[in-house]
Amino acid sequence: EYPSYDASDRVGKKNMLTYSITNSLTTESDRRRFCRFKLKQSYDISEAGDEWADSDEKERFSPISGEIELTPAAFLSLYADAEWSLYENIFQSRNVAITLSDMRGDRLFTAYRYEQGVRESLYTDLKINVSEMLSVYADYERNLYDRKEIKKSLGFLYRAQCWSLDIHHAYESGDHRYAFMLNLNGLGGVGTAK
Repeated sequence: EYPSYDASDRVGKKNMLTYSITNSLTTESDRRRFCRFKLKQSYDISEAGDEWADSDEKERFSPISGEIELTPAAFLSLYADAEWSLYENIFQSRNVAITLSDMRGDRLFTAYRYEQGVRESLYTDLKINVSEMLSVYADYERNLYDRKEIKKSLGFLYRAQCWSLDIHHAYESGDHRYAFMLNLNGLGGVGTAK
């Protein structure tokens, strides 16, 4: 009875139980969190049925997902996550990333990404604050399977007191895109992309 605008405006039927454990470690001196570890898995109750031993039934347990985040220093963080399939006995995905930053807000992020049968790539993005009002940013991703570029972009962000201007160029899957965005703080943004 309601119109459908996009895929995110409908919630599909689910009957699922999710359980997880999260552990955070903090330093005693300044109470800064330097490690967070999480394990999670879901069980699909709707797929369970009455036949527990039926070999043709669908997979009821989701992959076991784990993630760890380490912050050994104020301007360094390490992150890793993975999904392990109980049914295939393999890693379905795994990602490792490192972030370096400084007091000005400059940031370098680099990641290795793997998803079974879909991709294996290296990704990096960089943001440099040229001044208090002007930033330059770029990102780059390369497929390790066929040694081709997946995407690359370059942009500039100018921030004033109550508005900002974002201009960038992106190249992805053979398409060039140019964008011009004017953001009004507290009101939203308008822009064009070609």
